[in-house]
Amino acid sequence: MTPRFFAVSSYKGGKVWYNRCNFSKGLIHCVLMNYPAREEHDWDDIVTRISLSLSGKCNGLSAASKRAGTIKFRKVQIKPL
Repeated sequence: MTPRFFAVSSYKGGKVWYNRCNFSKGLIHCVLMNYPAREEHDWDDIVTRISLSLSGKCNGLSAASKRAGTIKFRKVQIKPL
């Protein structure tokens, strides 16, 4: 966890669960992914690329989303207190 992002990863039910949120200009851009643990090495580059490119846009992810895992996006606006 840093002032710019947090990431959490775990194993459950034979799957890898990965969640990362980047903080930018009052917004949080998050991705939650799960994929078979036996394919973890195959997913490493995909997860890294998606995680580092979070900007609130979902462009260019169709190839990754067609794989065996699940990719979910949620955009949340933070209002100052």
